[in-house]
Amino acid sequence: MATNLFTDIACKQETYKKERICGDTFLFRRMEGGAHSIAVLSDGMGHGVKANVLSSLTASMIINFDYRQDDIRETAEMILKSLPICSIRKISYSTFSIVDINHNTGKATIIEYDNPQSLIYRNGGLFEPAGDKIILKRAETNRDLIIRTTTFDIQENDRIVIMSDGITQSGLGSDLYPFGWGRKNVNQFILQTLSGDKQINSSDLAAKIMGRAINNEPELTHDDITCAVISIRKPKSVLMCSCPPSSESEYPKLVETIDNFQGEKIICGYHLALLISKLKGVEILKDEFSSDPDVQPAWHMQGVNIITESLVTMSKVYDILQKHDYFSGEIGPAATVCKMLLESDEINMLIGTSRENGGFYMVDEFELRRKVMKYIARILEQKYMKEVNILYV
Repeated sequence: MATNLFTDIACKQETYKKERICGDTFLFRRMEGGAHSIAVLSDGMGHGVKANVLSSLTASMIINFDYRQDDIRETAEMILKSLPICSIRKISYSTFSIVDINHNTGKATIIEYDNPQSLIYRNGGLFEPAGDKIILKRAETNRDLIIRTTTFDIQENDRIVIMSDGITQSGLGSDLYPFGWGRKNVNQFILQTLSGDKQINSSDLAAKIMGRAINNEPELTHDDITCAVISIRKPKSVLMCSCPPSSESEYPKLVETIDNFQGEKIICGYHLALLISKLKGVEILKDEFSSDPDVQPAWHMQGVNIITESLVTMSKVYDILQKHDYFSGEIGPAATVCKMLLESDEINMLIGTSRENGGFYMVDEFELRRKVMKYIARILEQKYMKEVNILYV
């Protein structure tokens, strides 16, 4: 990628009055081998199943369009024209915000219809690049349909915040915010948060915005609430190694790969680490201060960030990732691995394919470990929108 920059993206949601289904839909996709990053947030009219169907339809239409051959603005116009209009209120059944980042050209394009205007931050302050408006007329409605468009050159550490009106209208009718929290107050809250933590990641920033919006409500939330944060930064990588290679001849190659990798390194399995330490001629040291009663303590070795027990620890890693997306209270090796994974953009898994039934291992355990690693890869891709590469050796 020409810009050598990565999109760290996270989305947090809360449903209307604790309903099970959210009427907002957020989708994210990397295309053309990472040359394009597309994020879409759609807000369906009302709440519950009907709103979810409407927003899902809109977001899916946008995210699956072939952007390589058509202008994204023309796509937005086409989708807006195709959206059904409420016969009573004379407005579209769903809204949308699109963020298209072209890593080859280093440009970001934001296209919005009826969602609160996005907030862009650069160098610790609000960045407001010039934008345009596309005005469309439809026979079914008595008002103009306005699409906001903004295009700008991305820079390292830029942040883009998109949201549904559940954020800006949170607290509506309360003594503090009789007209809702509002975009101006949202901006002030984000500026204060950024000033307190300039390196805050997308997940934590989205969680803080969401938490404040929920706290603005005197009781249960009166609307679906969605906030997504896109941070532009240099990519962070992590390498996870698990299971011995298919043959001893592959051990030197494994050690070379670990030594040459630029990023954080995790070895899942003490005995795999022992094989590597013998080849490298370095000592393995046990962490005596591990405080997680569910798994064995971690180990450390020069050139590796953390060494964990294999199957039980990786199973807990998967459990944490599956059930939690903000787990500041978790401690121990599994939580440390989760933190490293979620703070990275590219996760590289180096998985051995040994089928030997000897030493400390059993064949069944190898298979289980490989399955757990694949489960972890899947949830990182689908839930946390990470780029995962798996190499079998």
